[in-house]
Amino acid sequence: KDIVSRAGARERMRSSVCVASSCAARAFASSVEIPTLRAPSLATWRAFREASPESPVLVKDSLRHWQLRRWTPAKLRVLDIQVPLEMSKGGGDYRDVFRLDDTDQAGVTHVARESGTRAFVAGHVVSLRSFCDTFLMPGSKTYDTSAYLAQYDLVSAVPELARDCGPPPPFLENKKHTRNTWLGPGGTVTPLHRDPSHNFFCQAWGTKRLLLYPRRETRDTMRAFPNTNGFLRNTSMVDPECAHSLAQNPAFFEMAKQRGLRVDLTPGDALFLPKGTWHHARSTSPSLSMSYWWEEREGDESRAMTPRSFTGVTDANK
Repeated sequence: KDIVSRAGARERMRSSVCVASSCAARAFASSVEIPTLRAPSLATWRAFREASPESPVLVKDSLRHWQLRRWTPAKLRVLDIQVPLEMSKGGGDYRDVFRLDDTDQAGVTHVARESGTRAFVAGHVVSLRSFCDTFLMPGSKTYDTSAYLAQYDLVSAVPELARDCGPPPPFLENKKHTRNTWLGPGGTVTPLHRDPSHNFFCQAWGTKRLLLYPRRETRDTMRAFPNTNGFLRNTSMVDPECAHSLAQNPAFFEMAKQRGLRVDLTPGDALFLPKGTWHHARSTSPSLSMSYWWEEREGDESRAMTPRSFTGVTDANK
């Protein structure tokens, strides 16, 4: 009846799951700090984008009055709505579903090798109340299975949420956009990947850690899945939190130590990611986030994507 069984909770971290170590920490703790704008005006925002078109930027103090921040799990649980969850076990993620071409020398597929250890299912429909009660409410138990409401437009499905979410951030400048919700307990992860659109990522409540890498790094350095894999060609095989994965990918490790950025989002923060920026996300507590994806207007893209250095950018407010 419950979303998950409590059986095996003590075996949550199986031997095949790679845990972040001090070695892994060095991969995303370069000396470079992400540029930060505090409650920037639209003019300040435009100046920053013009000067540093390929740089991500942390935006502080622009969401202080965002009413969506008051929609805690206790408030969300009263909504009468069904939601599709991603369910994972043993560190499984969406890469496990589509790695059908990943076979070893014996002809055994990735899915077969990991059977019984890792598992991932998308589109598991449950009530929002059940999801909140099981995974998000204070005092929720820890299970060997995790659940995540990922990349879902929850706001459009609930008029009260749409009202409190309000219009998109002004920095989109009324561009056509896609809006999605990310809601889950601490420990939920989105693997290292990049998006084909700009992303303005807003943190309503909870905390989240993102690891960022420049869009211009080669596919070989980033260990991207082959272009022939249509579902994963924007995704990396590297787990940047995993010491074993870093040891197997020394070119990525060296790049990450020099040019990787770590960003810890707190309630009310927003993070802008120019399209193509490689990023890995982990919820470090129960978390509600909103992403806005958009393209530049016709004629803007060539100006906005003039080659610039990803690192060493200064705050436009300084």
